Amino acid sequence: MQDDKLTQIIIDSTARFRKLRQSVGMSQEEFSKKVGVSQRKVSRLETTQAIDRVTARLIGHIFNIDEHWLLDGSGEEPDWSRLDRSVITKTIKRLASEIDSVMFSDKVVDIPIFDAVPTMGAGNIVETEGYVIGQFPLPNELYQQHFRRYQKNKLGTFKAEGDSMNPTIGSGDYVLVHFDPSFRGDGIYLVQLYESLLIKRLQRTVENTILLISDNPSYREQVVTEADEGAFRILGRTLWVSHMLGY
Repeated sequence: MQDDKLTQIIIDSTARFRKLRQSVGMSQEEFSKKVGVSQRKVSRLETTQAIDRVTARLIGHIFNIDEHWLLDGSGEEPDWSRLDRSVITKTIKRLASEIDSVMFSDKVVDIPIFDAVPTMGAGNIVETEGYVIGQFPLPNELYQQHFRRYQKNKLGTFKAEGDSMNPTIGSGDYVLVHFDPSFRGDGIYLVQLYESLLIKRLQRTVENTILLISDNPSYREQVVTEADEGAFRILGRTLWVSHMLGY
């Protein structure tokens, strides 16, 4: 009986998730890039896995819908008539407006900017890692809502270069990173590979290798094997991207 109940929960959750993705007219690949989760996870959430609270909150925020509806169907069902792919653009503009309103006020949390520039292309030499060149004024409201659970002294920002992570991260965007050497599931990380500092989407395979994936399909995947272990390290996970600022 318990197994039947769990099965029904998964069936209902995957149906809600699939309906949302289809309603905005995106393929699984497009949807994964827009919301910042792997395509493999999107596929699982539409077939075999109930949505988790963190992902439901993220997607609810992006599409301005009730996260509880995504989680268990208890919240308010989305207004399907207003949902399409333009919703994400509207969300970015709304966030930009909110950030603009506090960017130059005292309602900010200063996060150090490091001058070791991570690239989203072939990689750059890590010569100046650790040097702080300024402070990024993260809006306090944004910090309190999303990042206060992280130790502030383990947060840093970097200005990215290159185009391999387009459209998720563009050249010139600032990325907020939580410094933590652990692999905590598929996501976008700041990593060092030999002498290069990179921003890549990481995915662990069943062979226990790690794929370094570029969101720009023009770039090929890189595979980190046991032979690379001494030259590869995770520096932190990317939490936020500033591309909506455009300054």
